[in-house]
Amino acid sequence: MENRMNSTHARHSDAQEELSDAEAYLSATLTPVRPRPEFVQGLRGRLSGPIPPISTSLRALQSTILLTAGIISSLVILMTGVRVFVLLVDRVKTMR
Repeated sequence: MENRMNSTHARHSDAQEELSDAEAYLSATLTPVRPRPEFVQGLRGRLSGPIPPISTSLRALQSTILLTAGIISSLVILMTGVRVFVLLVDRVKTMR
């Protein structure tokens, strides 16, 4: 158990080291850019604004697709069960 804990700790420290290396590389390679104030204002407005409701037609379409898929799945399962039952009955009849 102690070996597993040491292994987990070693993987964690390796991951931390890789992350630190990647951050150092990106810091050295990339230069920060100050975004345009219009962009920031527009983004802030979209993020903090009211959430538009999901359209009822989309919700109805999703419900219809889900219902249809459920019915088809149920029919496939039912037909498979009937087929298994018929095969078992036929096998019992042939054994007699």
